[in-house]
Amino acid sequence: MLGRLDPASALRALGEFTRLVRALGHRGTLMVFEGAEVLARLSAARRDGAYTVLRELVDNADGARGLVSAQLWIGATALLFDGARGIATSRPLATRVLAPGAFEGELPPPHRPLVDLAPPSHWKPPAMLPIPLPAVRAEAVGLRAVLRAAHGLPPVDANAGLTVGHERIDATIDDLFRHASLESSVFAVVVGAYGAGKSHLLTHLAARSIAERRPVFRLSLEYLDADLGHPQRHLHRMLEHAVLPGAVLGSATDRLVRWTRDAASLALLVATLEGVAKEPGDASTAATKVLGRMRRTKRSAVALEAFLSTADLRSRPASPGYRKDAYQRFQLWLALLERIDGCRAPGLVIDEAETLWRAFTASQRRAALRSLAYYCGGTLPGSCVVLAITPEALERLRGEADALLADVAEQRTVLPTEDATMLRRRLHQARPIEVPALDFAERVQLVFKVLRVHGKVRTPVDDRRLATWATSVVERAATPRELMRNVVDHLEQRWWEATASVGEDG
Repeated sequence: MLGRLDPASALRALGEFTRLVRALGHRGTLMVFEGAEVLARLSAARRDGAYTVLRELVDNADGARGLVSAQLWIGATALLFDGARGIATSRPLATRVLAPGAFEGELPPPHRPLVDLAPPSHWKPPAMLPIPLPAVRAEAVGLRAVLRAAHGLPPVDANAGLTVGHERIDATIDDLFRHASLESSVFAVVVGAYGAGKSHLLTHLAARSIAERRPVFRLSLEYLDADLGHPQRHLHRMLEHAVLPGAVLGSATDRLVRWTRDAASLALLVATLEGVAKEPGDASTAATKVLGRMRRTKRSAVALEAFLSTADLRSRPASPGYRKDAYQRFQLWLALLERIDGCRAPGLVIDEAETLWRAFTASQRRAALRSLAYYCGGTLPGSCVVLAITPEALERLRGEADALLADVAEQRTVLPTEDATMLRRRLHQARPIEVPALDFAERVQLVFKVLRVHGKVRTPVDDRRLATWATSVVERAATPRELMRNVVDHLEQRWWEATASVGEDG
């Protein structure tokens, strides 16, 4: 055990608890929050914290450490939903749980996380709704893809069952990996309108990375915070959501648990750290530091796990020393994965980068560019770094890059590895990879793929007018994401109604 729960470990523990409930033979977990309007009466700081917890529960319901077969029911008076101190005061939470139009301003991603699943007025819900249980992992991945599409969120898995048109850019992906294999860091920019399929392309690229034994780390700006500019805070998220090669795919945190909870694996990890500590470089500095901490405590495995999980960095300020510490630990991770698991240089995906102008202030953008200068500026030899962004945001980034990055480079607190000059040059020289637009036939193909996946993870929808309706949706939807979301909304509504009928009959 790592000791007392903190906000991150508590969320993970809750996710693991829902898995334990399933392992014990129960159908799932129902969490009921009654009298939730009390949150609106808390002090500003406590209220913000409570709303953050609700937002985390929403965001992590389908994540790598999220809840499994779980339902959250929140009962409250109107005070919570439309009061002066209610949910609308927390923009990140409001964008997820209030209907569009409930508050002013442009919606940052995700634009529309809510699905309108209002049951028939005559129906009374049973104590626990039936929860479909996917039989194999492929169907579980499909269910997650369906739910994320319904919430307007980008995919997190390379799901061939929902991918159309990526074959046209396979040659470009081949070129990226070929250049990265020459031990020169590769930087690429993927451009496309919001919802055009950038994230699907990135999951396809991630799958190719795993096939080449490259660990994949993801920095997504879909989260409405400014952690990108603070590696001491976002590094733990990169580790939590990383996908590592191996017989059993898992995150870096999963791998850390296996390394430290088995005596033989722990001995190998310590020996590897001692070897890394004898070599020059940033990884050596981090290895020396953690070995020193282990020698000063009787609970050496706990100290090692806490260090590599970056548990001690999450609350630290963005001073140069702590940023450098975070970068060194990241380098140590890459060294350990190379020596213990035979991994190659990493693939790094930076998604939803347009959020830099949707939710960040100018000072937050400067801090974010400082981190981007580290990851995208050639500091990681042999790596393949891909930045996904809308065309408009890319032009704005290039337009502001000179002034903002010059400002970053002149700061006395900037680190040598945060190479703003190299990032500026790469942004101007990179030839964007455009996400290919889907023609009518491919959009129809996408609709039928969604129908097939949804039928496997839910139940086939009995709707005689489905083909006619689907054709109209293909013609009406502006982007592939909107198309998927409309189809999933329709199917989920039908599935909900069928479930309601079962509950009413029972």
